[in-house]
Amino acid sequence: MQMHGKKRLLVAGIMGGIAIVAVVIFIHALQFSAIEQTVVMYLAEKQQIETEHAAHQIETHLTMMRDELLTKSKFPVIEEVSALRCINATGTHPDTVSDTLLQLDRNGDVIGCSSSQYSAFAGASLKNSPLFQKPRETREPYVSGAMNEGSSAFIAVSVPLFETSGYTPYPDFRKSFQGTIIGIVSVTSIYHSFIHPITDADGSSFILMHEGDGQVLLQSDGIGQDLINPIVRASPLSEEKKYALAKLPVMGKAIITSESIILGGETWKLAVITPLSYHNKDIREAQAGHIASLIIIVLLMAGVFVLLLSLYRSKETAEEKLSQVHVTLEELGINISHETDKPYAKPAFSLVSGKVYLIADDSENQAYELFAGLLQEGNAGFALTRENPSSVQERYHLKNTPFLWLSKAKSEQYPSETDPKKLLALIREFIEKGGKSAVLIDRLEYLIAEHGEQETLGMVRNLKDAITGKQAVLILGINPESITQQALASLRTEAVDLYHKELARSLHLTGQELAILSLINERNAEHKMISFRDISASQNITKPTTRARIRRLYDLGLVTVDQKGRYKSLSLTAKGRRALGG
Repeated sequence: MQMHGKKRLLVAGIMGGIAIVAVVIFIHALQFSAIEQTVVMYLAEKQQIETEHAAHQIETHLTMMRDELLTKSKFPVIEEVSALRCINATGTHPDTVSDTLLQLDRNGDVIGCSSSQYSAFAGASLKNSPLFQKPRETREPYVSGAMNEGSSAFIAVSVPLFETSGYTPYPDFRKSFQGTIIGIVSVTSIYHSFIHPITDADGSSFILMHEGDGQVLLQSDGIGQDLINPIVRASPLSEEKKYALAKLPVMGKAIITSESIILGGETWKLAVITPLSYHNKDIREAQAGHIASLIIIVLLMAGVFVLLLSLYRSKETAEEKLSQVHVTLEELGINISHETDKPYAKPAFSLVSGKVYLIADDSENQAYELFAGLLQEGNAGFALTRENPSSVQERYHLKNTPFLWLSKAKSEQYPSETDPKKLLALIREFIEKGGKSAVLIDRLEYLIAEHGEQETLGMVRNLKDAITGKQAVLILGINPESITQQALASLRTEAVDLYHKELARSLHLTGQELAILSLINERNAEHKMISFRDISASQNITKPTTRARIRRLYDLGLVTVDQKGRYKSLSLTAKGRRALGG
């Protein structure tokens, strides 16, 4: 039932993942269909900004020309204007924002100009022209609408002149009217300066026309009469509608933007037209980028889904293996029981539940003795031993305690196992079921030799975690001579090295005896011989005292004495090294 539930959960997870991917694809499909509209809107807004900027620049240019003419009107003589320049073809244009300057006298006759471009006006009378009448009547500058001279269209600004004998900071409107000065700027010049930069760069066209009667002042070469009327009808007419998208003859779909230009008393409109075909590349690039982002998102989601599925399968596999290992305790015939006969002594040390104890012993049986002592206190026991279990049972009179043989050999009498993972599972189960219990792993160096330090130490760490807080004691027996110092140090960080910690204290060694042991250990490590004479010299003691100290250490089993010719060589035993803390 549990397995079927997990499979249903897995199927539900897969279906949920597929549903999420489908939703993401659906959302991106909707967005994809709107990409063209979004790009067109962006391009239209950009074009509208450029159109407004060009219209504003044209108005600003005419305002600057008006202000410049006002400045010139403050002087009694306008040096740039003369009758000679009206007929002199080599005359140069003044440094001014207008193309040409004309000067009219008080009767409206042209008496001078700044170049021969408008020489047709020389001597002409403009007394009936608004360029003369408006400034004379209002005594204010006048900006004309579009005007024509032959095939040329231009815009003029006319400023009144008043009688003055010298420079005045502002025109004296109280003095008699002396005529006007007119600044002329050609429509072609306006096009090249302000309209051309926003049209030719991206294939756009334009129309500059009168808002009232629809008169076209200037237009692109590609704009014929068949296009003007559709463009006018499709052009935006309100402040809210800044641009329009219309289907035009020949051009097809096009973006139309427009902006008004105030020229004197007239209002003109600048319309800019861009066929969408010029922006197909931009639209396609945006769509390609959207598809690429969708592919990346789907791949990432698929990767995450595969990763989660892999983790789920790994966890499921681990749980299956662990469940298989858990049942091996029963399969191996290991039952939890207590010893009824107690012919052995109590343990030499008081061991605390929830702790791991390390017995680093190369020849003695302290680990077994501690284990047997715990069984006498009523603990359920489980022994994992490298020695044949029957020998241990006979030696310590253990009739009910289950044994596991750390051997690859198969035995009908005792179960055997060496895999650290399975041993870990067995011990965990025993601790959980046994309550107050004691577990012995004897000759841990065998597992290190078979499976390596890392895996064996990993098992010890997991056992420490499993036993913490439980009414159980774990004893690890090991021969310190059979493993590396690094492995021994790692074990000591995970377990209480009982004899390493208590041996020196129980032996009641003096400071001088510990110093002698330390000196012998240093010489042994350097593979150098150390004699009684060396001890006497280093400790500054007499020969009888040296012999007495060495005799006591020898009786305690801490040192050995070997005859080397005339000298006696001293060596430290494993017990001696433990007494030093090594």
